Amino acid sequence: MKTFEPIALPKHLLSAISGPEETRPRPPIELYDGAIQQISAVDLTSLVWITGGLALITIALAAITVVQFLRRSVVQPPVKVADPVAKSDSSCLPLSHADALSNELNRRYWAVQIAAMEHALAKHGYQFGESIDEEVALPLEVRLIVADHIMRERKSWLFPRLSAAEIAKDVQLDADSGYSLTLMDELVLCSRQLNRYIQYHNALHDQFGEANTFTEPLALRS
Repeated sequence: MKTFEPIALPKHLLSAISGPEETRPRPPIELYDGAIQQISAVDLTSLVWITGGLALITIALAAITVVQFLRRSVVQPPVKVADPVAKSDSSCLPLSHADALSNELNRRYWAVQIAAMEHALAKHGYQFGESIDEEVALPLEVRLIVADHIMRERKSWLFPRLSAAEIAKDVQLDADSGYSLTLMDELVLCSRQLNRYIQYHNALHDQFGEANTFTEPLALRS
């Protein structure tokens, strides 16, 4: 049997039969990893641009807010706050008034207690004098009585609505704690530093040198 070999046709005949290369149907495009990466890169770039735009808008709004706040602070005058310590006299500043008031209150506070001490001392034949040579020591019983009298007068002055029983209770508490006696001794010590010494009251002593005591208290305040 005789076999025939295939005849190779020329290229121009093949092109004439199959048509131009541009008009041939092409296979469908298949996505591969590179194309997917390109698409992802495009999406990421868009997201970056959008995020950057939002950030710029936020910064612009914040800058506008700061400018408006600064403009409002500069334009509006400061609020004047009334001085809680008003001047009562044009020649007396508030601080000097407070100092003067504090000094006066302290003076009256201690004047009441010193007057009470002098009154109690006088009841038992003692007084303050300026001669250190005539200074005498107070007996303990006199010191305790004078200390109680100081506490009683101070309580009555500071708390005028307290009853006598309430004042007596407070005086006893001060005596039990030792506060009243300590205060009395400190008053005597401070008086010595001011050249005022405890001495006998000559008018209140009898011919034997014994101190006379009085049952009726002297007036402390006019």
